Amino acid sequence: MDEWLDVEYGQYSAPCSPIIYNVIVKPMHGEVIDQQVVGTNLEKLKKTLDVYEACLSQCKYLAGDVISFADLNYFPSTYYIMSTEYGSVFDSYPHAKA
Repeated sequence: MDEWLDVEYGQYSAPCSPIIYNVIVKPMHGEVIDQQVVGTNLEKLKKTLDVYEACLSQCKYLAGDVISFADLNYFPSTYYIMSTEYGSVFDSYPHAKA
């Protein structure tokens, strides 16, 4: 489980945070979205989702067949990304989306 927490911090939240900041926070402050930052981080996110998809096609949850803190740790970033126009990025990853 610890390795999935490390992956969440370094490989999942790292690209999610700039997307969330640019798409949700910046507009609230009247700032312009940096589409280059969003695009670059969407590509990074897709690479991470490729890994998750492979894992989740083998087991129900990241750390096995029972939900754990590792899975719950992904909820906040996932929630915010899915609430934006970029939430469709998860459509190509049915196991990760579930």
